[in-house]
Formats: sequence, C-alpha cells, structure tokens
Amino acid sequence: MNLADLDTALHDAHVMAWADHLTMQVPKFGQTAPVLAGNGYDPIPVVPGTKRPRPRTWQCGGFTDQHLQFADDFTGILTRNCPAVDIDVSDPELVREVERIVLDVVGRPEATPLIRVGNAPRALLPFRTESPFPKQATGEFELTTDPVTNGKRKPSKVEVLADGQQFVAFAFHPDTRRPYSWLDGRDPLKVARDELPLLNQEQAIEIVRRADELLAKHGDQCNRKRIRDSTEVKFPGELKASDPTLLREALAQIPNEDEHFDDFIDICYAVKGALGDDGEPDFLAWSAKSSKHDEEFSIQQFRAAQPHSIGAGTIFWLAGQHGWQRPRPVTVEDFFAYLPAHQYIFIPTRELWPAASVNARAPWPQGADGEPVKSATWVDRHRPVEQMTWAPGEPLLIEHRLVSNGGWIERPGCSTFNLYRPPEVKLGDPQGAATWIDHVNRVYGLYADHIIDWLAHRVQRPGEKINHALVLGGAQGIGKDTILEPVKYAVGPWNFCEVSPGQVLGRFNGFIKSVILRVSEARDLGDVDRYAFYDHMKVYTAAPPDVLRCDEKNLREYAVLNVCGVIITTNHKADGVYLPADDRRHYVAWSDLTKEDFSPEYWQGLYRWYEQGGKEDVAAFLVKRDISTFDPKAPPPKSEAFYAIANANRAPEDAELADLLDSLGRPAAVTLAMLEGAATFADHTHIDQYLKDRKNRRAIPHRLEEVGYVPVRNPDAEDGLWRIDSKRQAVYALRELPERGRLAAAGRLGQVK
Repeated sequence: MNLADLDTALHDAHVMAWADHLTMQVPKFGQTAPVLAGNGYDPIPVVPGTKRPRPRTWQCGGFTDQHLQFADDFTGILTRNCPAVDIDVSDPELVREVERIVLDVVGRPEATPLIRVGNAPRALLPFRTESPFPKQATGEFELTTDPVTNGKRKPSKVEVLADGQQFVAFAFHPDTRRPYSWLDGRDPLKVARDELPLLNQEQAIEIVRRADELLAKHGDQCNRKRIRDSTEVKFPGELKASDPTLLREALAQIPNEDEHFDDFIDICYAVKGALGDDGEPDFLAWSAKSSKHDEEFSIQQFRAAQPHSIGAGTIFWLAGQHGWQRPRPVTVEDFFAYLPAHQYIFIPTRELWPAASVNARAPWPQGADGEPVKSATWVDRHRPVEQMTWAPGEPLLIEHRLVSNGGWIERPGCSTFNLYRPPEVKLGDPQGAATWIDHVNRVYGLYADHIIDWLAHRVQRPGEKINHALVLGGAQGIGKDTILEPVKYAVGPWNFCEVSPGQVLGRFNGFIKSVILRVSEARDLGDVDRYAFYDHMKVYTAAPPDVLRCDEKNLREYAVLNVCGVIITTNHKADGVYLPADDRRHYVAWSDLTKEDFSPEYWQGLYRWYEQGGKEDVAAFLVKRDISTFDPKAPPPKSEAFYAIANANRAPEDAELADLLDSLGRPAAVTLAMLEGAATFADHTHIDQYLKDRKNRRAIPHRLEEVGYVPVRNPDAEDGLWRIDSKRQAVYALRELPERGRLAAAGRLGQVK
C-alpha cells in the first residue's frame, strides 16, 4: 500500500480488525534492537504497559550494548534522524485530510512510507531527514468526536516528532491493550531508514501550519500554539531578533524546568541559530540551571544542532511567558495627537506630552519629499484624534464615534482615543482559588456570595455599570483589603483606584476612570460632611448619569463613561457612612471578627500563596464565575448590617422634629420660622435650641427629609425662595404629595398675612 491509498484504506473497519488477526506476541527489545540498529534506526527500550522510554538519558541516542539490560522491554525509535508525522486526531475524515496534506507537501515519493496504527483512526508516518530539527506541533483542539475520559475530552493535534522525541514501534498500546500494527506488514524491521521518504524542517513546518488551519475549522483551540520561527516575532526600528545582548537578557528569564524537554531542544536550536558556535557558553549556562544538568549531553546536543533550523523567536516567546518584555524604542507610532489641547497622548502610559517632548524623544520620520518631518507634525497629520475618553470594552481607537454628555454619537471621519488599559492577566487554575474563597467566607460569611458576584462582574464586564456600591465593614486587621488584593490584579492595578472621603469631596475627580473605586476608611466626617459625602457619591454609585465629566488638574475637562464600581471600607458602624433607611445604592456587609481571630502565620501563608500563583488562580476563578443570576441594575438586598447602620444614623433630633410636626398636625407645608415658633410655644426645648443654632442650618434639610418633608422651589423666583411675611424663606412640603400639590401648599403659605 502506498501513501496515495491511505484515504481509502487506512481507517476503515479493517484497521480495527487487523489487530485481532495479529499474534498477541510482540517482539521484545532484545530481539528488535540489533535489527533496527542495522537498518539505520536508533532503537530505545520502552517500559511495558506505557509509552515511556528509558534510561533517563534516552535522548542522547545511539544504540549500545548497555541498552540490552532492558531486553524484556518493548521498543521505541528515536526521531532525531527519523522524524514522524503523528496524526493524533479522532475524526477519520480529518485524519484523511491531514494525510492528503502530508502527501501534497512531501509529494509522491518513490519510497513508500511506513504507516503505524495504535489507536485507530490515529496514525503515524515515519520519514528520514539529513538535517535534524526540533519538533513542530499544531495547537490542541477539542472536537466533538474526541473520546471522553474521566469527564474530559482528549484533544486532537498533529505533531512532527523530531529531535528529542521518540515513537513506540513494537508494544501493546496502553489504551487498546492490542499490539501496534504496521500496515501491509511493512515495519522498520523489514524496511531500512534509507528507504523512507525524505522530510526536512521546511516541509514539517508547512504540514503543521496547514494541519493547524484544518483543525481550527472543526474545533475550539484549547491551548496556545508555540512560536517556532523568529519571523513571527516583530521587532521595530533598529532592534533585531538576533541582537546578542537582547537574546541573552531574554534567555536569563527562562527557568530550566527539567520535564520540559521540548523547551530544552528549542532553546538549543534557537541559541545556535542566533549566535552560532559562539552561543555554546550561553546555552550551557542556561542548561546548568537544571538540577539534572548533564554537561556532556548538553554539549552533544548543542554541537549537533543545525544553526539554520530555528530562529530566536522561541526564546523571546518563552521569556515572555515568564514576564519578560522586550525593549523597544519610542517612535511616532507611540503617539496620537489630541487636537482639542494640541498635545500628544503617549500610548503606553496614556499621559499627555507637549510637542517639544515628542520631537525630542521620537526619531523624525521622512516626509513625501524625502526630507525629515518633525515628529509632532507627522503625528498631527497622520494620527489625530478629536476626543479622548475612558471606556472599558472599547478598542484603543474608537473610530467614527464621539462621546457626549448623553453617550455615544456617530460622526464619520472623527476618532476618540480610549484611555482605558485592559488588564494584563496571566490566568491560573479556577479550581485553585479555594484559599481566597475560604478567606472571604471566613470574614463575611453569609455576605460572601454577593461580594464575590459583585467582584466577578467587575472582572467580566468592566464596561457595564453596577448600580450599587459595596460597603465592607469590620474591625481593623481582619483582611478587608486582603480580599481585594487579587481582584486588583484581575482588573489591572491601573484600573483600581483608592481615595479618601476628603478626596471624593474635592474638585478633581480623575478617580472616576476606574473599574473599581475604593473609598478607604470612611468614618465620622461630622454631620454636614457625612450628608454631603452621601449626596456626592450618588452619581458615582449608580447610573444615570451615563457619562461623567472628568476634571483633572492642568487638563481640560472631558467626558468618560460612568462605569466605575464603588467599594467603601470602614471600621465604624455607628459613626461611619450615612445611609438613609430608603437607600437603594449600597450593599452592606459587616464582620464581627477581630484581628485577634487571625494568627500572624495565617497572613504570612495567605500572602505567600498570593505570590506563588494564588492571584492568578483567583483571577481565573472570577473570570469563570457564573454571574448569570446577578442583576447589576437591581437594588441590592438589604442586610442586617444595612439596617444597623441606617438606624445608627437616626439622630435624636429626627424624633423630636417628628413630634414637633405632629403637634402642628403634620401640615402640607412648613417653614423654619413656623417650626421655631412652634418649638418655643410648645416648650420643645432641645429641638428649639437645635433649630436656632445657625451651624445646623445646612443639616436641617436632611433632618426634614428624614421625617418626610422635602424642599419646594419657587418657580417664579430666581433664588427659589418664597416671600412669606415679607421675608424670603425656604418651604418644605410633604414628600408624598405630588409636585403640583407641593407648589400649591407652598403658595398658600405665601398668602398668609
């Protein structure tokens, strides 16, 4: 059978029946190894019942008599000089498509390839090469036809096994419990390596590229494809992928994890390709970081590597996975011209630069006439924006739209720069977040689920407003801030802002550009300030307004979307935040724990867990959290802690003022003068003193509102006051009256002589 016949014969019902007709006796390594070595292969022993080769240094290759101590093992073949296309795909039709890709890339070779089947329809095709190269692999894809084991699907992929790998040639398959079979009875014991078709690295890369595209059309990718070629890594300006200093800097960031032999081979080839023979000391120094370092083996691998077969891209990609960021020069592409202020937005930091700084920092590009053009002038012409805003969920450059006080408006030809920076998060294992979940439950108990849903919403939907704030209360030292540490990482530290109540009440409000806004340690600010703080926070805790004006020092005001989520932390229940009983903007969680309930070792262990990957696990958990039942627009449930704070905020003057109004028969409208007169006449001593003390005048409207009276503005007076008894006075009417009824009641007071 030849390669052209595979699509009609390889994976039909006969394949599964083939093994039944084979003798159940599989030749042992002691029998196969001398023959295979004579046929030009590199045989290695394989532990029975597995696919695991031995000894530990099996990658060194070359059959020796020492290997015969494992004579009773099964047999594998090293793929350094015998690369093999491993079609690990569960769908027979897709296997046929991959086989056609192999045929198309390799051509119709004169020599017929061998075909090994273990767990049909999966198949493996060995080849030979004259220039060893590293393994090439597609991503892994979940197909509906993939088998399910322990509740999970085994993903499909295609690999070209090469230097550093092996395939099992003669053994029982650990899953099917049947022998591996070779089609037409042609196997490496009968066919010498020199008789196999040739396969080089370029062909292997092309096979994998096309197979990856094929699988992507039929399944969901479940891992990131490895970068194997430096042409896939872009370096701006004068920075080159082969820069020795840059390569060595990146190499130093890659740990040498003993079990990742693919990385070992890739780095070996990449260093050889980028630095040539001069890179041997660098590779050996990196290799020596392994606890299983074998210098002789590392030297052998490096000297045998082909310098042209792989570029430096793999090193930069692997280094990037461990936090390394390649340096790059500042260019005009790093700026946008903000036309309203004639300044320039530096993209990495979102800061505004003057023209002189742009001209000094970014190299001047050439104009159409070949002459240098000032960098700022070039940016003005080629990268202008008419507006800037802060809008999570939108792209960096929002084209053909502008933001107004009411939201977005369409404007073809105009652009808005988005100041929002998405988080740069490396997600861990959602199942590993139990330590954090336990801490939240320990501190806040029954409140924990709502808190976690609220935080998960901030991570999953940063561009959607939650119409209530979290109030996290409790004694110092119980871990309120500790709960938020991994959340800060998940939303991006630059999207997590911390302010004091005093800063909130100030003029400048750049803090509204935050996914989470934490107001720390809200406590007694005095009666007036507590009410002012509550009123001031209304626009931040709920929408509408859908757009806020951002006022930052030394900048023009500009519009941003009102999507910040507010968290207020406090140690004080009675004299902390002010919350009226009818509030619909705050969810209050309170803890009765004290710092004595936690040992120093508890905090040390928790923060150590954060540093060792716990933050990443929490971020993954919040991303995956099911919040389908969480309604961000609905009023939050009122907890016992909420009522405790609301009742604590009821001043004694409220009850006395209510009694005074009752003594007046709860009129439709009143003035302060009427209340003062009634208090004096009825001998309400305490409320009389309170009303006459001028320092309380700004708090009195809040007191009246608490007992059911709201101010009524005179529509015919510029100052909104009513003229009663020849004096301008504020009028308060019953809240339950309609607006027309309040105006009528206030008007009747003005007619009283």
